Amino acid sequence: MSFSEIEKIEQQLKKTTKELKLSKLLVNSIYEFSSAVSNTLSNESVLRLYFSMVMGHCCIGKAFLFHEERGLLRKKGFALTIEQKKEFKQYLSNLDFEGKSLLVDELPPQFNDFKEVLEKKEIYLLIDISNDLTTTAVLGVAKKFRKVEFNEGDIEYCYLMSRFALIVIDNFFMFKSLIQARKTEHELKIAREIQLSLMPQKMPEMKNFELSFIYKPLREVGGDYFDSLDMGNGRTSLLLADVEGKGLSAALLAASSQAVFSSMSAFVDSKDPGSFITKVNKQICRFTNGQKFIPLVWLSLNDEKKEIQSVNAGHLAPLHISGDKVTSLDVGGTLTGLWDFINYEYQTINPVKGDIIVLFTDGVNEAENLEGEDFGINRIVDLAKRNVNKTANEIGNIIYDKVKRFTNGRDLNDDFTLIVLKVK
Repeated sequence: MSFSEIEKIEQQLKKTTKELKLSKLLVNSIYEFSSAVSNTLSNESVLRLYFSMVMGHCCIGKAFLFHEERGLLRKKGFALTIEQKKEFKQYLSNLDFEGKSLLVDELPPQFNDFKEVLEKKEIYLLIDISNDLTTTAVLGVAKKFRKVEFNEGDIEYCYLMSRFALIVIDNFFMFKSLIQARKTEHELKIAREIQLSLMPQKMPEMKNFELSFIYKPLREVGGDYFDSLDMGNGRTSLLLADVEGKGLSAALLAASSQAVFSSMSAFVDSKDPGSFITKVNKQICRFTNGQKFIPLVWLSLNDEKKEIQSVNAGHLAPLHISGDKVTSLDVGGTLTGLWDFINYEYQTINPVKGDIIVLFTDGVNEAENLEGEDFGINRIVDLAKRNVNKTANEIGNIIYDKVKRFTNGRDLNDDFTLIVLKVK
């Protein structure tokens, strides 16, 4: 056997191994998705699970799903105006695919206006997830972490998971009355007790910082959680996370994660807080096995120096509002729980008296009014700026009241967690 023949065999073995790994991943993902779906109550729950799995696997922060027949358009990680949503549906309904996917940069000239909007939202790839020629279904995605592009395996994974999700959604429309998704009263009670035990009863008192929080779970048990911990020497840590999933499984995952942070708090290095989250992530990966993820943001408050160090692990960036200047605390790395080899970075800020730092989960900025418009981050910033002379507690209540009025009684799409930090 010649060297070239051996080389061809090795290449074929590598290709086969890669295909087997993808097949195993797909089977595991569909099984987990099926198990989770069996405990959901609505299409929105299915969509949240779908986005969690696809965005977590592909390590992306922005995506949208469009299904023409159902008039379905859902997005994660970016906002659209009412007019933009109408344009999205119009353009996507007229989109023709020659293959499985289409780069936004290669859209034909008649789609230039649509292309400009997609590029501004950082959507770079459109994946055809239709199952026939009569109905258009599209998944739009941003580039992966560190601007890495999708490979064939990623596209195949997204296609199959999307098809499975759309089948489930169709089943909800057809057999809504047959789907058993309500958890038992006993399970909900346990989950609720676990979750409430994680939440601090009150925020710590400090001489240079003032803290307040508002937490409103979507249902009996939510996926958001936050915590604060006295680390000694005038330092206090603040943690906000959006645990994947809902119910008992999410509550248990939150409890495990909180235990990791508490037990490892002694290892915080003020010279490199990023290394602390790196160690925490390794421990979280041990009980998630890379199958679940937790976006989180961690702040270390130095009350003596009036200094804040932050690490953002794939979470919505906290906003530092100082006068007219707004800075996003976005330095860190990708979601925790997926890969144990990630090294996290950190940033340090030295806020002055009157500065405001707002932390929130997507239940705040993605709250929709009756027309489907998002509350948006700009409204959060504007409210904080206009109420800079108020206390942290007052600012939090003002934002919450505005969101409730904005939605005009419409149910929130997700858990609502808002933390306001003000510098004295």
